[in-house]
Amino acid sequence: MSVVAATDLRTDPCTDLYIVARQNNSLGARQIWAVFGVLAAFSLALACAFAVAGAWMVLPYAILELALVGLAFRLVERRAGDWERLVVIGDALLADERVAVARKLRRLITARR
Repeated sequence: MSVVAATDLRTDPCTDLYIVARQNNSLGARQIWAVFGVLAAFSLALACAFAVAGAWMVLPYAILELALVGLAFRLVERRAGDWERLVVIGDALLADERVAVARKLRRLITARR
C-alpha cells in the first residue's frame, strides 16, 4: 500500500476514517486586533487620567501591560491555523499535522499479517 498525498486523503475511496482537530478561533485576525485597539485606547486613557492626577507611574506600567498583551495576541494569532489529522487507510494509521508553518505526514501504525 502506498501513502496517498496529504491533499487527497479526504477524497481517496480507500480512506476508512478521517478526523481533523483544530483550534476554535471565535474571532478572526481583524476582530482580535480591533478588540486589542479598544482595550489599548481604554487602558491608555485611564493611565493618562491617573498621570494627570499625579500618579504618573501608572502610565509606564499600562504601556508595558499593552505590549505584553499585544505579544500574547500575536503568538496566539501565529498558531491559529494549526491542525492535526488522523487518517485510517486500510491497515495503516497516518498522522498529518501543521504546527506553525511546518507540516509533517507520518505513518504511525501498520498492521502485521
